Amino acid sequence: MTDSAFKGVVYKRDPTQELTFLGAQKNLKEIKNLFPLLQDLDTKIFRRILQFVLEYIKGTEITDQHWSKLQQATELKPQNLTTIYSGLYYILRNAIKNRVEVATFQTDLTEKLKVPESYVKDLTAAYTNSLPLIEKSSLEKRIKYPSVVDLNWRVDVTITTSTSLRVFKPAILAQMTTTDGKIRTFEMSPDQFHKLRYNVARVLKEIDNVEKLPTLKIDKKLSLIHI
Repeated sequence: MTDSAFKGVVYKRDPTQELTFLGAQKNLKEIKNLFPLLQDLDTKIFRRILQFVLEYIKGTEITDQHWSKLQQATELKPQNLTTIYSGLYYILRNAIKNRVEVATFQTDLTEKLKVPESYVKDLTAAYTNSLPLIEKSSLEKRIKYPSVVDLNWRVDVTITTSTSLRVFKPAILAQMTTTDGKIRTFEMSPDQFHKLRYNVARVLKEIDNVEKLPTLKIDKKLSLIHI
């Protein structure tokens, strides 16, 4: 094809190919169905649904009764309410999960996803104000095991037994106190003790390597956001 054949041809950018913190738009069914419903949605209703989504993300238990009250208050069709709720939840959940910067959050919603400006302000405010609370709630509700508060140990040497006069066999007696208040006492041989030291050192090294991964580094900018 000659250069002249290209004259007058206009190439339009496909907006569904835009990449955002949510991924490619063409793959986001929840988002594509959400936007048409936002165009004519009353701001008060939008904020009520948004608050409902935030409460769920923070860990509040949502019952059928709560959902029925929301549906009655918004007067929306069940399918439309579900679509709006799912879309808003998807946006906030991914932003929080990926620790998206506020500037990126606003730019993607406004310029790439074409969310109405008034809704972008509400979503941004909800994201920045609720992030510290959500992180705190997640830490409080996470499953964790007791940790070691104190560890004392000594070396005991068995000099004689009922079957032998001279044994001189050393053993390590350890006493461990954990955060749940329990005290555990156990005994181990020198070989087991050295194996324990080696495994603890190896685990600490692996933890240090994992914490250096870019995906696990805490975004300092978001951590400075105040409520």
